[in-house]
Amino acid sequence: MTVIEARGLRKAFGTTVAVDNVNLHVEGGRILGLIGPDGAGKTTALNAILGLIPYQGGLRVLGRDPWTERDRLVRGVAAKPRSFPVRTSPANASRSIRGFRFRFDERSTAGLRGCIVERSVMTPAALGGRTNGTILLLEPEAHVAARQCRITCGVKPHNDAVRDARSETYPMRESKRPLSLRVPSWWKMACAIVTVCVLAAAVAPAQTFISLYSFCPQTGCADGDGPLAGLVQANNGDLYGTTYLGSTLFKITPEGAFTAVYRFCFGSDCPAGFGPAAPLVQDTNGDLYGTAYDGGETNDCELGCGTVFKLPPGGKLTLLQKFDFTDGANPYAGLIQGTSGELYGTTTLGGAYGRGTVFEVTPSGTLTTLHSFCEGGNCGGGAESYTALVQGTDGNFYGTTAEGGEGEACAGGRTNGCGTVFKMKPDGVATVLWDFCGRTGCPDGVGPSALLQASDGNFYGTTQGGGIGGACTYSYGCGTIFKITPTGGLTTLYNFCSQANCADGAYPYAGLVQGTDGNLYGTTDEGGLGYAGVNPGGTIYKITTAGLLTTLYNFCSQESCEDGTEPTGPLVQNTNGNFYGTTFAGGTGGSCGSPGCGTVFSLSVGLGPFVETQPGSGKVGAPVRILGTNLTGATSVAFNGTAATFTVVSPSLITTTVPASATTGAVQVVTPGGTLSSNVPFRVIP
Repeated sequence: MTVIEARGLRKAFGTTVAVDNVNLHVEGGRILGLIGPDGAGKTTALNAILGLIPYQGGLRVLGRDPWTERDRLVRGVAAKPRSFPVRTSPANASRSIRGFRFRFDERSTAGLRGCIVERSVMTPAALGGRTNGTILLLEPEAHVAARQCRITCGVKPHNDAVRDARSETYPMRESKRPLSLRVPSWWKMACAIVTVCVLAAAVAPAQTFISLYSFCPQTGCADGDGPLAGLVQANNGDLYGTTYLGSTLFKITPEGAFTAVYRFCFGSDCPAGFGPAAPLVQDTNGDLYGTAYDGGETNDCELGCGTVFKLPPGGKLTLLQKFDFTDGANPYAGLIQGTSGELYGTTTLGGAYGRGTVFEVTPSGTLTTLHSFCEGGNCGGGAESYTALVQGTDGNFYGTTAEGGEGEACAGGRTNGCGTVFKMKPDGVATVLWDFCGRTGCPDGVGPSALLQASDGNFYGTTQGGGIGGACTYSYGCGTIFKITPTGGLTTLYNFCSQANCADGAYPYAGLVQGTDGNLYGTTDEGGLGYAGVNPGGTIYKITTAGLLTTLYNFCSQESCEDGTEPTGPLVQNTNGNFYGTTFAGGTGGSCGSPGCGTVFSLSVGLGPFVETQPGSGKVGAPVRILGTNLTGATSVAFNGTAATFTVVSPSLITTTVPASATTGAVQVVTPGGTLSSNVPFRVIP
């Protein structure tokens, strides 16, 4: 069967021709590699094949026009359009392109007809520098779930259908334009048309799990599809989030009433970007801010270099800043508001060395690049950050990178580092606190997630791979939970997949949140018991700061995963005491295919209501917003015992200022229903 047929395929962005007169004929079962330098048009060709962009010329995928028949085409094709670079010699470039493992989830028989994968290869001496290769893996197996393809780096395929497949390479033309898209192998990225994926646990106490909303109940998925990010509680008491595949921004009440607020897209009509992958953040003025991975209408990246956007309360979403590669490109992580009032974030690529940046952006949109990541020891900090920063109580910024550092024992032969934990001073000087995977087997983990500074002053996080979980499928482990001190002392608290069949969970892509009980809460993307011990769809877990882990919920506990599967984003604890989150797939909205398009869920573990301050620190006289539940009728507000004047704005919001003589400690609000304390101490800045 002919899977891809292209005749005179052409795509131009303005006056720049990205793909010019390309002819392809690919039969089923063949692996096709596209090799060329950055900006040669490989990703553009792939996006045309996937139906993401219009094009000129003739193109058929599985006999269909991908641009006009995309909705029908995605039922038979899965795609993972981004992966990570592997440095190799020119002689090994084509071998590296073919030498990967494609893992199939054999539990499902959804009838997938093909998987499309993009894999980057770095060849320092070939074609004048960095070279990227794209693989299209087509019709490798008759029965593969579209949302269950997984990619790992390796020496040879471990699936017979792939091992026996023929392969070829197709050289693309020379170009000096930068390529914008790539992510680490252990980092899950979803495609833009269908979902694709590249603990000793104790028994959970009683809790209440509710699936609040299932995405894509109608054809076209106007409400969104495939949420990668977690949620944020806003001043109005609602929760806000984004979907990556559907590229939407939405709000949902704690009870589950859903509203689609904005739909991102490419082009001049949607300048705010496309593909939001990170949680939003709300500043002290009540405005919401976020990042989009692609878009921004620049010619510096094939799909745009990404954006920062702003959503005022009750207002219209607007573009705040678009990246142009020199100041960064493709922000995958969300923003934080620093004690200075400015917003801070990271980009995965771009900057002075092309390996990502740390930036500051004002609420009005002025951007400053604080730090450019690079490989080696000259830049500090590592390379390619996919996670949000956290500002420590010492005023410095802490974060992680997916690559870089001196740990070079990662599985798959990577030599460009396995990720770091870094500290950055406010002036942009960064130093590495920990290099992951310094020993064979990566017992300390590989690919760290976002950090959390807990109430004990230490930082906690997860790694997507590595560890010594003995039951793990992949050679580099199923991930860890770690603690690291502000000076860089790291302790592994837990190794996932320590139980048979990974009943305790595997691959914790999301970071952690500290609950009001002092314990840490998080999710794993895979593993768990699932429905009757099959279809493990990930878990929700609790872990003490001493390392005792309890599994709270197993996703895909229902036969068709109506409760959701693959919780990729972090949890958030609402001021009503419950935890809320999203799953990338599952649910009952089936317009995007099996097994569902993602969900929003809540989990109650018996924790009571509390109040949250925005920001979490400030000087005497600084304005502070207090979020809560049922705040109407509040009679007093105190900062560590010092009374403050206040105004009750709504049942979910109180405004106040830091009173004179206030000291660091809990903020307490007395309401008719009782006294509510802040979930973390408010830090009074001298």
